Amino acid sequence: MISYVSGGFSVTKANQTPVVLAGSTTNLPGTVNLAGLVSGGSGTGFLGYTIVSGGTASGCQILGSVLSATSAGTCLVMVTDEGDTNYNPATSATAVETFNLGTQATLTLSNTSVALPGTINLAGFVSGGSGSGFIGYTLVAGGTASGCSILGTVLSATSAGTCFVKATKSGDADYNSTTSTVATETFTSAALLNRRP
Repeated sequence: MISYVSGGFSVTKANQTPVVLAGSTTNLPGTVNLAGLVSGGSGTGFLGYTIVSGGTASGCQILGSVLSATSAGTCLVMVTDEGDTNYNPATSATAVETFNLGTQATLTLSNTSVALPGTINLAGFVSGGSGSGFIGYTLVAGGTASGCSILGTVLSATSAGTCFVKATKSGDADYNSTTSTVATETFTSAALLNRRP
């Protein structure tokens, strides 16, 4: 801005149009590119991002323009346009960037069979899921075998028939828990051994 002062001209910088940083929501372990959420401002000034205290997520961190967190919750952020030769610096209001727990990949427990008195190590038949959560196994009512029992990851039965089982992978800092569909694990009668007379 140029204004006349007695004896000469005075040049002052103009104020920018308001700088706005929009809020967003993302699922972990995703990140947020803050540069895509900025609007407004004037001139050619550099944009810098600052984390403001008060968010509920852990590990809020900005690298360049990319915001990340190590747990679900909120990170509070503001952006500052440093201005240039024509415009004063300008800072946005605080934006709330939300991180939610992600959805795990599908967890699958496969059907299998074994001849008695064999057992089934369920850990060898589970796949999918995401993250570092613990996998546990649960019996579901309706099977035809007697004495279906799980010890750790090992399924056993005391008679021929089926045991119904589902697997659950617990959540962690990034993911919600997830449960498989019910698998049918089959126990067949032991084969008779051929004996010589």
